[in-house]
Amino acid sequence: MFHVSRNRQPLRILLAEDDLVNQEVAVRMLQQIGHTVLVARDGKEALDVHSREEVDLIFIDCRMPRMDGFEATKAIRLREKLLGRHTPIIALTASATVPARESCLEAGMDGFITKPFVRKQIEEAVDKAIAMKPACIRPTQDSARGEIFAAKECLARLDGDAQLVASLIDVYIAEAPKRLAEMTSAIAAGDSKAAGMAAHSLQGASAGVSAGRLQNIAGQLETLAEQNRLEEMQTLLTVAKMEFQRLVQLIGDPQKLRHVLGVGS
Repeated sequence: MFHVSRNRQPLRILLAEDDLVNQEVAVRMLQQIGHTVLVARDGKEALDVHSREEVDLIFIDCRMPRMDGFEATKAIRLREKLLGRHTPIIALTASATVPARESCLEAGMDGFITKPFVRKQIEEAVDKAIAMKPACIRPTQDSARGEIFAAKECLARLDGDAQLVASLIDVYIAEAPKRLAEMTSAIAAGDSKAAGMAAHSLQGASAGVSAGRLQNIAGQLETLAEQNRLEEMQTLLTVAKMEFQRLVQLIGDPQKLRHVLGVGS
């Protein structure tokens, strides 16, 4: 039997749950045992929060609108594979059947608790996830290839020419959405060759501006296209679009870019 630790460290926990009653119950329980809770109402919101915030643990409902917990978990696992991370994910499910549990594990979840849940289940799930994967808590900083935008690397490669960097970023921000749209259309049409070409183009462009995360994601998208794994490609494409939005938020504005580059106006 698993025993709950009395010396529990406070964590940042992402809770993805669309039902307001279950959401409130889980938030209260987690807060009462000392944790900070970030709430998402569906899988897409969970992906967005995961892309913006560092979290130690994720509780995710299996059945939600827009994107369910299974698809969101697969997308998170694909993203974290590129970053060398593995955030523990615990499924919240109303079904205790063996097939339901197997589906959770196949999606990449680390465990599950059934609804309606009680505080003891929540506590045990938190402690068990931490005990199983202690190295996942408080990950170290990303390497340059895992950065959204490696400013120092980009400047060094372009001989410190901040104006040239800004010009390339402008072109990239205008062109990258076209490649993402081309992949979306190609996947919908079942055209793995066209999808792979768009991914290859995005990978090269991302490398050119030192957008490490998108470079890595685009490379994996190209590999999936070569293997005709379009369903998985569709999931990872959702991650790519979110990472691009993060990049735009970081350096899309000239003033923000100058700040990131560490140069004057």
